[in-house]
Amino acid sequence: MNSNHTYLYYPFIKIPESTLVDSLLFHDRVKRIIPPQHAGDEDLEQAYTQKDICKQYLGYEFIEEADYSDSRAEISGPFCALLDDALKAKSPKKFEQIFGKNYKSLFDFERTTIWGTQYFIYAQKFDEQVYNKLLENHWMVYHEDMHACELRNELCNVYMTLLAGNIGRRTGEPISTGVREAEELLRKPIFQEYFRGLVSDQLRPDTKLQEMCVSLILGGGFSKDSEGVNRSIPIDKVLTFPEAVRIRAGLEKERKEFCSFVDNLMARVKAIDPADPKALLELEVRDVIDAATNYWHEIQKKTDRELKNGKKEWAAYIQTGISVSLPVLGTAADVLTNKIPEPGFWTSMGTLLSLFSFALLHKPSRSLAMESANALSSREKAYLFMNRLWEIRDRRIGGG
Repeated sequence: MNSNHTYLYYPFIKIPESTLVDSLLFHDRVKRIIPPQHAGDEDLEQAYTQKDICKQYLGYEFIEEADYSDSRAEISGPFCALLDDALKAKSPKKFEQIFGKNYKSLFDFERTTIWGTQYFIYAQKFDEQVYNKLLENHWMVYHEDMHACELRNELCNVYMTLLAGNIGRRTGEPISTGVREAEELLRKPIFQEYFRGLVSDQLRPDTKLQEMCVSLILGGGFSKDSEGVNRSIPIDKVLTFPEAVRIRAGLEKERKEFCSFVDNLMARVKAIDPADPKALLELEVRDVIDAATNYWHEIQKKTDRELKNGKKEWAAYIQTGISVSLPVLGTAADVLTNKIPEPGFWTSMGTLLSLFSFALLHKPSRSLAMESANALSSREKAYLFMNRLWEIRDRRIGGG
């Protein structure tokens, strides 16, 4: 499965929630470059909170820390060589490709201080040679209270891209960033000149294509609503981080089938080159949505037919009791255990369990139970997962 792998996120230690939502749906693990914990650091505490929440629900370390010590030492010399050349350059145009215009004056903390434009890197991420070089050039200020170094964001992006790229080359893991400027650095000629052989340019594969396919599935293709607005919507606008964690914890097999389906859709999209790609994509995605919707309707129809064959009253009472009482009891349990109740979670669980209770009550008719069991390892599981996403989408943005 192309989607399932471990990747390295940079440059920040706190992963954006939109990135985490995508990671929880499509990837095995995510790593980040994070130093030992410092008490009182708000960003670091939030980063560890993300990790703890994932472990609490999933039962394993979904967010891991990358080992960067060897990479830090390997890139030290080449990075310092770049700094020396950039500082001494009489014609800075070459280095403006990665550092931006007027970098010499902007980077010099002795001559200028522009509030709100500096980034912070924990000192542990620098080799001693790099740390001293930045201080000597006055391109960095060390803040002892935070154990962090303040420097311009352009310089931060260059260093963190180099460090992440080197870690990725060592581990064979793709790297990913939400910072467009950092991603573009890998393709800059000067970056290749100084760091060729040190970094892997392997970014998370097909990220944009995956986003497009998921958006089509969630949004109903390229259809427009009554006001002419495109209904396609990205996954991070549908799911919150807590919802994504709980879905992964409770619907792991369904999630994997959904990932396989999205991978297959991506492969089909890449294989075509029509004059009007939107028309073909719309047709294929609509077929998928229709199939998933029809499958859910078929389950409901079979339930209705079986109810007519016997034990109708018992099944109705139990189904109604579960679907009504479970949301109340589940929400109460969340509150008593200091958890934040997820809107609609227990209602959906009540609906699913009420369907399952029908199959248990009607033992003579084993066809539905057998079909339900077979669906756990079939394409229909992906359809069930899609319906779960659609339920959340409709609740969040309204409409269908």
